Amino acid sequence: MQLLLPIFSPELTLITPTLGFEEKDDFVYYFHSGMPIYTHSKSNLQSFRFITSNFVVHGMCTRRDIAEAFKISYDSVKKNI
Repeated sequence: MQLLLPIFSPELTLITPTLGFEEKDDFVYYFHSGMPIYTHSKSNLQSFRFITSNFVVHGMCTRRDIAEAFKISYDSVKKNI
């Protein structure tokens, strides 16, 4: 069995060891195991909430992971997920 080796760019901020995001050209790009999975404009708060909620619901990360990676309060994440 071959292990999946995620390779991320240096500009990427990791949420978990296999999940991360990168801000570039007024967009936020999300990557899982090195593959792009979502994108939205930096100002689109509804998309941010939708995408991060999906990560938590599908077990890709925890609410705490989201709060720490995006430097927002845990209560804010908890309220919106």
